[in-house]
Amino acid sequence: MAAEKMGLSSDLMDEFRNSQFAAVKRMEGSLTKMPAKSRRWVSEMEQIRNTFGDLGLTPNIFEGVADVYRMVGSSPLGEETPETEDTGRSLSDTIRLLVEYQKTEY
Repeated sequence: MAAEKMGLSSDLMDEFRNSQFAAVKRMEGSLTKMPAKSRRWVSEMEQIRNTFGDLGLTPNIFEGVADVYRMVGSSPLGEETPETEDTGRSLSDTIRLLVEYQKTEY
């Protein structure tokens, strides 16, 4: 989303395709489906955050991930379910739509 906001998403994806092709394939296969599950994953990340905090480990990354899932879940894409998700939406379209729908500034 940051690369999209800076107008660099095409360049970044070109770099990923050249240096991390397997990661691109995973992103294309999973990130387009993530909005349909994002709301459920907020509480899962909060539980992991709490567990890490209770163990004296940094919980910060999980708080950040919960924030991302919360933002995605509050977008129109978050209204999708696994049964109703747009299976034809590309990774670049998913990112572009999330940037358009983003409400919270950090």
